[in-house]
Amino acid sequence: MRSSCRRVQQISNHFSGDFVGRVTPVPIPNTEVKPAGADGTARETAWESRKSPGLIQKPAREFSRAGFFRCSIPAVKLTRALGSLLLSLILTVSVYPQSTTNQDVITQARSTYYSLARKGFKGFAASVEPNWEVILAQTATPATLKAFRAVRFSLLVEANGAVTVSHEVDADAPKPEVVNRIHFDVQRFLTAFFNTWRIFVVDSPFPQTESPIKIEGVGRQYRISYGTQSGEITIAMSTELLIKEWNFSAPTAKRTVKPQFQKTVDGYLLTGYQEVFEPIGEGIKTTLDLQIEYQDLDGMKVPQKLRLSGIHGSEPVAAELAFLVKV
Repeated sequence: MRSSCRRVQQISNHFSGDFVGRVTPVPIPNTEVKPAGADGTARETAWESRKSPGLIQKPAREFSRAGFFRCSIPAVKLTRALGSLLLSLILTVSVYPQSTTNQDVITQARSTYYSLARKGFKGFAASVEPNWEVILAQTATPATLKAFRAVRFSLLVEANGAVTVSHEVDADAPKPEVVNRIHFDVQRFLTAFFNTWRIFVVDSPFPQTESPIKIEGVGRQYRISYGTQSGEITIAMSTELLIKEWNFSAPTAKRTVKPQFQKTVDGYLLTGYQEVFEPIGEGIKTTLDLQIEYQDLDGMKVPQKLRLSGIHGSEPVAAELAFLVKV
C-alpha cells in the first residue's frame, strides 16, 4: 500500500493544470497554450473555447497531501490521458470567404450528420454515476469505494454542448480538499468528452460555410482542410460524405480522431471514436478508445453511458460513466 501511495503521489504532483488559459492542459507538460476565453469563433457552438467552471482554487499539490487521496486515485493517470481531449477547448476557427463549389459540398455534408441544433436542442441535466470499480482498478477497496461513492455528481449540458459539473456529499465523504480533487478529476473527464462530442453531434463537424476551406479529391475520398488560430484541421471524408478521420495539427502536438457513426434517419450519429494524441517534443503519447450509448430525450439522442479504455505512455487507463437524465 505504501509503495502504491508513493507512486500515485508522484504522478499527481508531476501532472496538474486547468483546461484552458496559460496553464498547460494535462498531459502536455512544458508546452505553450493559448490564453483563456472564447474568441474568434465561427459560432458559440462546438468551436467555442470555454474555461472550466472552477470549484478548485488551490494547486493540485495541496490536495495530494491528504493521505487518503494519495492512496486512492490511480484515476489521476486517467485524467492525464484525457487531457489530450481538452485540446478542443482551445480551437478557434478563423473566418474567410470560400468558393461556391466548396460551399455546396460543405452545406451538403453538414446536412448529412445528426445535429441536435437542428432539432432545437436546449440542453439537459443529469446525474452522473461513475463506475469507480473500473476507474480505481486495483486500488478499489471497500473503504475507497465507500468514500468515492459518497460524492454524488450532476451535470448541466447547455444548448451548445458546454458542460457544468456539480456535486453533493453525504456523511461518508472524505475531507473537503479530497472531495474537491475528486470533483476536479470527474470534471476534467466530462469536459473532455463533451467538448469532442459536441463537435460531431450538437452542431456539425464542419465549420460555417463562410470559412476558408480547401477541398481536394484523393481517390474516392475528399480531403478537407482549413486553418484555425491554433493550428490546421484536416478531415478525410468519403464521397458518401462519411468522415473517416479528423486531424488537428499544431506546433506542440498532433491529434487524430477516427470517429464511428451509426446511420439514422436524422443523419450520421457519433457512437464512438479512437484518438491518438502525439506531442511534438516533450510529452506523452496517448491512445484512447471511447464508446457511447444513447438515450432518448424528447425525441433527441443524448449520452446514456460512456466506456473508455486506452494507453497513456505505457500505462493502461479505463473508465465508465452513466447519465440519468433529470426530467
